[in-house]
Amino acid sequence: MVIMWLADRDCPHLADIEYLILSATALASEAYGVAIHRKLREMVHDERKVPPLANVYLTLSRLEMKGLCRSYLCDERLIRGRRPKRFYEITAEGNATLKHSMRVILNLFKDGPWN
Repeated sequence: MVIMWLADRDCPHLADIEYLILSATALASEAYGVAIHRKLREMVHDERKVPPLANVYLTLSRLEMKGLCRSYLCDERLIRGRRPKRFYEITAEGNATLKHSMRVILNLFKDGPWN
């Protein structure tokens, strides 16, 4: 990702897929794997560039290990008769990292020749 060399050393670096999935997690009304994947498809507008659902789950695990999001099980077995859904939410550190990444990207493009 372009912002790697611009990133503040106090904020963790986000790979492109991590940035997208963390953003989709923040924007999804119900942040569980399939809903996050659906939100990614809305955000990207190009089906070929949307990561497979398996990659979404792997990335969510990686984000959770970094402390940028956390998950919890919602036991809906009585309602749906299926396995409980795992929901994700962004932590305060994840929110700060996402905001920092957004500022870096906006600053990167602010003074470019495309303006």
